[in-house]
Amino acid sequence: MFAIEPHEDGFLVSWESGDADAAAVIGDDLFFGGLRRTLDTKVSFVVLRYRNELETLRSLTRIFTTRGLHAQLDKSLTLQRYFRGQ
Repeated sequence: MFAIEPHEDGFLVSWESGDADAAAVIGDDLFFGGLRRTLDTKVSFVVLRYRNELETLRSLTRIFTTRGLHAQLDKSLTLQRYFRGQ
């Protein structure tokens, strides 16, 4: 399972060690989708903020959806946060 949570530079994407192959594919999709990643470890990387947080999160979740993968969003990543500026 994948998890997405806020990070000071964008979003931290983490996964269990058994999902490493799928994470590599996601990493390639990020590159071809115009998103950059950094701080790579064996079980996580940070997707750098693109234009703004909402656009980055939408692009990131679209990649997971396209691949048929599920990513658990941190509970702080709600629409209210983006529309109320919280």
